[in-house]
Amino acid sequence: MFINNSILNAQGKPPEKVAFIHCVGSRDIKVGSEFCSANCCITGIKQAIELKEKLPRLGVYCLYMDLRLGGRFFEDCYKTAQIKYKIQFIRGRLSETNENPDRTLVLRYEDTLAGRPAKLTVDLVVLLVGMQPDPSILQLLPEIDEQVGSDGFFGTGMIDPASKHTGNGLFFAGSCTGPKSIPQSTDEAADIAFRIDEYLKKEVHIEKTLLHDRFRV
Repeated sequence: MFINNSILNAQGKPPEKVAFIHCVGSRDIKVGSEFCSANCCITGIKQAIELKEKLPRLGVYCLYMDLRLGGRFFEDCYKTAQIKYKIQFIRGRLSETNENPDRTLVLRYEDTLAGRPAKLTVDLVVLLVGMQPDPSILQLLPEIDEQVGSDGFFGTGMIDPASKHTGNGLFFAGSCTGPKSIPQSTDEAADIAFRIDEYLKKEVHIEKTLLHDRFRV
């Protein structure tokens, strides 16, 4: 989409219509990702606004399952996208995408508000792909393989919710226990750094051992 800092379609021209598809690979039992990625909704809205600022005449559409905007000011951002930037939000489920001979894209979807099939022709499609856990972490920590949840994130059952600590020197912060935003992850990391410092400062008690008589002076 961005070519030499310009927004161009497949023909190398500025697009007229762009569609953002929310929840790609999230909340989908068919692909084994039933969880919400938490960040896709607001990320899509912010990117849509950025596109409108660069190309004011651009038609921007957001096709969403439902919007989950839990952060502070996120609702205001959503309203700004609608009112100021005229971004259109469509509540629906995408069924298929086809390419026309002119390389425009036809999106066929179910309009879940109207309860009927619909279609939309655009120049570009942006997929908001859900957050997934990194399976390679188990190569570093194979001993806790059994503690990983069915979704691939570390299970919260083994972690003290107050200290984010397993009790054996392992601390967890950020998205390893589930999808989180950058501010949430950095806040957790700062908190964990403090807790690790406290953990390392704890007094270590060593049991006294009696030596054999022959070693006594």
